[in-house]
Amino acid sequence: MPGSYNARVLVLKKTKLGETDLILTLLSSDGSLIRAVAKGARKPKSSFAGRLELGSEARVMLYPAKNLHIVQEAACIDSHAQIRYDAARTGAASVAFELMGLLAQEELPNDRFYPLTCTFLSTCETAPLEALPALAAAYLLKAMAFAGYRPQTSTCILCGEPEGMGDPVQYSFADGGPICDLCRGLTATQPVSADLLRHIHALLHTPFSGIAAMPADFNLSLGLVQFAAAFTEAHTGTRLKTPGFLVSVAIPLIFPCDSAPDPLQ
Repeated sequence: MPGSYNARVLVLKKTKLGETDLILTLLSSDGSLIRAVAKGARKPKSSFAGRLELGSEARVMLYPAKNLHIVQEAACIDSHAQIRYDAARTGAASVAFELMGLLAQEELPNDRFYPLTCTFLSTCETAPLEALPALAAAYLLKAMAFAGYRPQTSTCILCGEPEGMGDPVQYSFADGGPICDLCRGLTATQPVSADLLRHIHALLHTPFSGIAAMPADFNLSLGLVQFAAAFTEAHTGTRLKTPGFLVSVAIPLIFPCDSAPDPLQ
């Protein structure tokens, strides 16, 4: 059909429409967002069945209609099926679906979003369960960095001095970095342990494969997810729901523990 085009996409969200259709939120390979309707996709014998599952990577033919693009054909490239068979893996992967639905914009490419997200999902499929919270936290922080909001971990975000941080470090999530003793009082802060900040620094500078091999425990996993969630909320103005699932459900299941959740420090 004239006007149709091919795209490599990742399925971020599926919403029911009418009796048999689906509205899809797709991350294009150029990092932009596409909203499309797959007509008849919920019919048992639909040609789209199994090809446009949540988290699946697919090649699609789209027709750019007025409001929503129309999916005409779809072929699965990688279903990332393992993330849908385990609650912890689903919970970790879902932070990517939620955050990309917020960061990615229609007709606004960002060439780092797509490979970052695909690599993250692939790692979540095979990583040890105890690595999933750190992977989810790393994804949130790396994606925010690629969107222009990179957390500072080692020097005062206001004056640039590396000294006078103390332990716990006073951290300004709104400003995106630590605050030294001399600058305290100039902005709102929250105490964060120096050890946790060292781990945050490591997440930012380590590939997902390396993070999957790092040792993890209950308190560290909790702190990493809480930090990443607080940073993301401060810079998007939106409280994500998926980190809350990791904190309240997934992490206690992965690390059975009787102690109550610890604060960031």
